[in-house]
Amino acid sequence: MLDFKFKSMTKLLLILMISVPFCPSSSKAQNKPQPIVSTPYYRQQLIGKWGIYVSIANGSSILYNVCPKISFNPDNSAEIVYPDGSKEKMKWEMLENAVLDINANHTFTYPPYQIDFKQMKEYMELTLSSKDKRRSYILRRLPE
Repeated sequence: MLDFKFKSMTKLLLILMISVPFCPSSSKAQNKPQPIVSTPYYRQQLIGKWGIYVSIANGSSILYNVCPKISFNPDNSAEIVYPDGSKEKMKWEMLENAVLDINANHTFTYPPYQIDFKQMKEYMELTLSSKDKRRSYILRRLPE
């Protein structure tokens, strides 16, 4: 009886070993080319008013009680309005591979930034991460 079970298990393993290489694997599915989202898409998503909610420097987070607001305009200009009412103007440019170049200023000190949009349930979130990983910002789209 034991010999019969052993032979049955051996046959089953042999069948599995032969059939597995012909099954589609999940790793091959992950290697499929992903659709490329174009630079104009990112540019269009960026234009508008945003609140800077979190600033991350070398792994330490700063959460803002009253957040600075930034407006990205279609003419590649932007303006930051700080909680005290002071303003700062700057220029920006959308580069390939979802990279945002902003002229260095008081807030954005380590350009360029990799951008990542996430649609949350109640708002759009934008993460700006410096290429050297020294600084990141989390912004939320503000109502118009």
